[in-house]
Amino acid sequence: MPLTTLVSTAELALHLDHPAWVILDCQHDLMNPAFGRAAYTQEHIPGARFISLDDDLADHAGHGRGRHPLPPPAALAAAFSRLGMDADKQAVIYDSAGGSYAVRAWWCLRWLGHHAAAVLDGGIPQWRAEGRALTAAQPAWHAAVFKAQADESMRVDSAAVRAQISAPGFGIN
Repeated sequence: MPLTTLVSTAELALHLDHPAWVILDCQHDLMNPAFGRAAYTQEHIPGARFISLDDDLADHAGHGRGRHPLPPPAALAAAFSRLGMDADKQAVIYDSAGGSYAVRAWWCLRWLGHHAAAVLDGGIPQWRAEGRALTAAQPAWHAAVFKAQADESMRVDSAAVRAQISAPGFGIN
């Protein structure tokens, strides 16, 4: 049964070498965009592959669309393919910021139709606090074919927000 929300550090530790599990390191710092890749290079959970909020999970082709606009489905599919994701893989995503960046990758996977995706409960800080293994070694993997089937009902643009902002029950009341 696929994991679709959270995964514990204990469960991940049991599956570090499982070929159907893909671990994605999504560390980031909005004030220091180089932080994520540098942190990953220094140490990460064994087998983890780095996914960049700026380079993989955002589209910077246009201006005036926010700091990290959603990329087209084909661009996301290409990034996940490069990282070895396909329909048969369980994704586990973590960061060092309470899940705030990992959940972006989690949402993107779900938007593209891949529901076997879970965020590591406590992220790398919890993993580290438990004394679990960390490494600087770059894992080897093969690219895969990630087929995206975007669910546009999950996406809301600024026009939709403006149209609904005054509606009862919309947003935080």
